[in-house]
Amino acid sequence: MLCKMYVKRFEPTLVFSLGKTKESTTNLLISTKQSVNKLSFDELAHLCHRGLPLRVWSNKNESKVVCLCPHTYYGSKCQYQNQRISFSIKIQLLSHMREIPFQIIIFLIENNNQRIIHSYVQFMYMRIRDCEAKFSTHLLYSTRSKNLTQNYFIHIDIYDKTSSIYHGSFLYPIINSFLPVHPLNLSIDIPSLNNEIKYCSKKHHCIHGKCIKYLNIEQDENFCQCDPGWSGQYCTISHLIHCKCSPDSICLGIDAHNRPICLCPLHKIGSR
Repeated sequence: MLCKMYVKRFEPTLVFSLGKTKESTTNLLISTKQSVNKLSFDELAHLCHRGLPLRVWSNKNESKVVCLCPHTYYGSKCQYQNQRISFSIKIQLLSHMREIPFQIIIFLIENNNQRIIHSYVQFMYMRIRDCEAKFSTHLLYSTRSKNLTQNYFIHIDIYDKTSSIYHGSFLYPIINSFLPVHPLNLSIDIPSLNNEIKYCSKKHHCIHGKCIKYLNIEQDENFCQCDPGWSGQYCTISHLIHCKCSPDSICLGIDAHNRPICLCPLHKIGSR
């Protein structure tokens, strides 16, 4: 359906009739509606810039071209760019863990007391299958345009997919947050399974959670890993009513639209 696009061209038609004006007008409309010329996809593609043109027909046998935009663009003709983090990530780990599936969750977070999660992406990595693979994706800001008075950062969580056991976190601040599209190339090393999670001293108060140190930051950089149903810099904001995942999964938080972010067990998929 999408490979051959059609557009109606109404060509001028000269009709002579005496005493049959109504009939000739009707014949003219019918002939012009049936005048349909094939257009190639390339000829229509310019209408939607970075999007995909699609012809939609109505009940009145009339049609129009609409644009299906990728998530990185928006507008009636996909003419505007969404502000986003455009990044690629390569993962490395020790050879004895090559058959262990790890769940990688990447968050774009606003650096304030609320710790708003603008967007996130998660995928499973297993070295025996994905050894040389580099994962590329985009993280979008939840508002247009983003708040330029705020700072943002990338937070990455690692979980053992078979047991849902937490394995560590990485922090990457967004330095030039004023850029509409910020490129970021990352390479992370997943530590050994024997590696112990480094917790903070008791002076860091995480009300409903645990204080944990980042794996890639040498200085005393840490964060509060909140219990399910809680969020915020110190885990003081309750989201128990929104943090609804299936009983055998883990709610990692909620996004900017109050939708739960769920870590599914190995044998399940889906948003919850």
